[in-house]
Amino acid sequence: MANGPVPSYVAPIAPSKTYSDAITEGTKTLGPLLAQNARFRINRDNQRRKDKNERLKQLKGYDVSNWSDNHVKAYDMFISETRKAIANDDPMLSVYIDNAIRYGDKFDAFSKEQQDARTRQEQGITDPGSLDTDDLVFTGNEESLKDNDRLRDLGGIVFDDTFRIENGVMISEYLDAQGNRIGSAGDVFEAPGLEGNYYDLDFEPRSDLLPENFAEQFRASVNDLVSSNVTPREAKERTRLAMERRYDESKSAQATTNKIYSELDSDLIDLRNKYIDESLSYLGFERLASRSGGTSSDLAVDVIENRTSATITQSDLDAYPDLARDLGAITGDEVGPNVEVKGQSYVLRELEKGKGVELPNREFDPLYEPTDYDDKSKIQFKKSPVIDEKIRTIEVYPSVGILVLRGGTQGEYPLSYKTPTESNAVVLEQLRQEINAAYEGELTLDQLLDSDRAARSVTADQQQREEKPEVVSQAPVNEDPLGIR
Repeated sequence: MANGPVPSYVAPIAPSKTYSDAITEGTKTLGPLLAQNARFRINRDNQRRKDKNERLKQLKGYDVSNWSDNHVKAYDMFISETRKAIANDDPMLSVYIDNAIRYGDKFDAFSKEQQDARTRQEQGITDPGSLDTDDLVFTGNEESLKDNDRLRDLGGIVFDDTFRIENGVMISEYLDAQGNRIGSAGDVFEAPGLEGNYYDLDFEPRSDLLPENFAEQFRASVNDLVSSNVTPREAKERTRLAMERRYDESKSAQATTNKIYSELDSDLIDLRNKYIDESLSYLGFERLASRSGGTSSDLAVDVIENRTSATITQSDLDAYPDLARDLGAITGDEVGPNVEVKGQSYVLRELEKGKGVELPNREFDPLYEPTDYDDKSKIQFKKSPVIDEKIRTIEVYPSVGILVLRGGTQGEYPLSYKTPTESNAVVLEQLRQEINAAYEGELTLDQLLDSDRAARSVTADQQQREEKPEVVSQAPVNEDPLGIR
């Protein structure tokens, strides 16, 4: 009989991945493919620019690598005027020569600064996720890179019929960072556009901080609270307060909320509370109850919430002749040793604290004759028709009416509860009494035999808690128990 998880909570299905999501997730198939194509095109454009720079250097006799187009044109015009000043022995020649160096250095510094920033932006496009942080996602793309290239090539100045050189000084209208005229003109050296960065990186808050990931930020602190004998209910209340504070500071949590609940009307539903409620559900406060000595109600909910799936096969039943069942007839499958039915397994830790359940001893042998090598415990065991067992786990298979008790020396003890034998009926009654005593009436055997009823009892318990909140002590408490301030 194998066990497997049966989730008691199903999180909402997250929306489908968008194009930008696919790019950002470098581990997905689409992301690397798009990044590879972008890398090819960007490398191709870079090589063309490099070849152009090399040709210009050979033709002009000076290096204008990565200069803005307007800066190249303006400098060409200035050098031409400087040569005329030399030929004409212009009295302003020294100004021309000094400014030729001054403008060249200015344009060169501008190009290097912009190129470094451009390389950074290229990295974000061609290596998805490389610039992302815990809270932000890089959103730049090829189109934004091309747009930035266009603005960079304007260089913060207007090169048209209004551009001129007066007494060794370049005069131009100025542009803002978006390439718009700002209504003033002057020395190109003083142009505001030469001081800006045209490749600012574009980020937006991460929208992939799903509630289960948000909850993980608090798990260690919650475990510490419970280990310190704080009740799950109080730990949950403290955690909610801490989550609310962190949520209000986290643009990623807020962006994720807007994304995963995009189909919900925020005027009707408090999306902030919905996100926090879902995050809290992943921390399993009910499951922590048995670790912390919670109330009987907490412990009962713990049993239901912590249930798992279980499986019983035809070969399992065949080992117990009095439980013979034709599983094939029940399931509609072909009869065989591997035919199986599914049930649910419940862990009842509190039962181990009780007196135990008196079960028939499968090792009982009324004809047993001890040998000189048998110890007293073995002799007593063989001669006892019944034994007291501490039951820890109960598996329920409703379709075949079988219970399997686990724990103690016999490992497992299956019995029929729908058509019990006389001895089975005695065991079932003991089990009812033990469960009722261990959980003070908050949990019954009948609830476990009816999984739908068990689920309803958990829902009712949660609703009752919301309607009648527990009265808490007025003693002072740590206002920041999780240490997030």
